[in-house]
Amino acid sequence: MSLSAARHTPQLWTEGEGHTPSPAVPEISSTAEQRPTSRPDTLVRMRKGDPSELPVFMCHDASGDVNSSVRLARLLPGRRPVLGIKARSDADGAPADLIVEDMAQAAVAVMRTVQPTGPYTLVGYSFGALVAYETARLLRQAGHEVAHVVLLDPYFGVQCLSRPNRWWYLAVGRVWSVLRWLPRVDHEERSRFLRKAVRALLPWTSSVLVHINDGTPSKKTEAFAETAVMAMNAYRPGRLDAPVRVVHCTLKFPCRCNPIPILTKVLDPSQTTMHVMEGSHFEMVADPGVATTSALIGEVLDDDVALAR
Repeated sequence: MSLSAARHTPQLWTEGEGHTPSPAVPEISSTAEQRPTSRPDTLVRMRKGDPSELPVFMCHDASGDVNSSVRLARLLPGRRPVLGIKARSDADGAPADLIVEDMAQAAVAVMRTVQPTGPYTLVGYSFGALVAYETARLLRQAGHEVAHVVLLDPYFGVQCLSRPNRWWYLAVGRVWSVLRWLPRVDHEERSRFLRKAVRALLPWTSSVLVHINDGTPSKKTEAFAETAVMAMNAYRPGRLDAPVRVVHCTLKFPCRCNPIPILTKVLDPSQTTMHVMEGSHFEMVADPGVATTSALIGEVLDDDVALAR
């Protein structure tokens, strides 16, 4: 199905409006189907846009939310609506999905409440890139068209690497990453940064998320972050037959491995473009890098429009 053929007016859910129950997704089976359908509040409008245009879907990061990408969504070129997909939570506010595959199942269900058929455009930042990637895989397996998947600085668990690369990463790569980061950290924050970095280097805390200037996260955010780390370490990406744009930063995030060798094994080179951005992981969605990130995604949206002509 071409983009022009599918350019019906999507039933976008917005605050204060009714919500149409999700259509069944019989062709996708998983344990996620045994639980209740994703609640409407897992879908948020990040940019209103033109309701006659197909939306761009942004998947949640390790916080379980899309707050870190709000500015990026509003800066995207064009007039397409941007919808954020938050992680599901149970009645107590704890994460409802514990693995990437189930998070992707939930994303498929909520996406199809507003856009029953493809082509779909997905964007994922950081951990959200894994959710976006797996969501696109499920959509393709179900026979839906995926126009583009944009992966913004994704990271995978170190177990995805071969044994020699894994040893190099654990023994040398992390130390070098910390040394590269250190000059960019404010002097008053360096002791705090080094303490966290050292803890992350220890084998029994190798999954620790290291953030800089992250303040004090809420208990809910910590719970989702811990779940994201476990989900990342358990995830093994499969092959994806869809156009993919990968954007990764020159300054690598401490305690995370280089995703490129992993992605080159599962992506079709003829459908993949890779871009390198100067700067850090955080600058991809904040100043000074967010404008560049927006422009790179805008090129993908322009390609989608070209397909319709």
